[in-house]
This record gives sequence, C-alpha cells and structure tokens, in this order.
Amino acid sequence: MPRFATLLLDLDGTLVDAFTTIHRSYQHVLPLLGLPKPTMEQVRRAVGGGLENAMRHFVSEAQVAEAVRLHIEYTDSILLEDVTLMPGGLELVQAQHRAGVQLAVFTNKRGEHSRLVCRHLGVTP
Repeated sequence: MPRFATLLLDLDGTLVDAFTTIHRSYQHVLPLLGLPKPTMEQVRRAVGGGLENAMRHFVSEAQVAEAVRLHIEYTDSILLEDVTLMPGGLELVQAQHRAGVQLAVFTNKRGEHSRLVCRHLGVTP
C-alpha cells in the first residue's frame, strides 16, 4: 500500500519548467500596451497567484483584462515550444503511479494550458 493515497503536484516550477514561455508572453504583450519588455527577474517576481494578479505588477487596473487576453492568445501560439519537465519530474510521476497513488496537478495555470502541457510532456494520465 502506498504511503499516500493522493498526491497533488504544483505544475510550474515543480513538475515543469514553463518559465521561458511565461517570460516570452510578457515580453510580447507589454510592448503592445506601450510598456517596456520586462526582464526575466521582473517576471519571476511577479508570477504566482494567477495571471490577473501577476499582470497587475506591470499594467494599470484598466489594462488588466486586455493584457490577460493578449497573454493567453500569445501563449496559445507558443505554449509547447519551450516547456520541459523539471529534473526527476517524469520519474516521480511514474513511480507514484506504479505505486497506486492517485496523482493530480493543482495550479493557477489555466486548465486547458495545464492539460496540454501535461499531455505534451507525457505525464498524463
């Protein structure tokens, strides 16, 4: 019997490294709104807590909805280009699955994006 019946895994930064994609999206979107391209470090400090909250680090409240829309639209076009599994991620998922543990991803990333990334990297089902 496995030690845990269920294991919830965070996605970005735990199971997968999607930060290049995230950074690319911010670098694409912010200039469209008349703002400078952010550095990798600026984006790292901003993300977490959902896309809307992260965008508030860069845009005015009046621009949040448009920035999010543009970010999602651009991310849709590049989502799978740069994403990779974190070292040991696949092995962890496979070992826990073999042990009978129910696995799920628990994330702030949009559901459709999360499912595509997991499928692309071979960690589903």
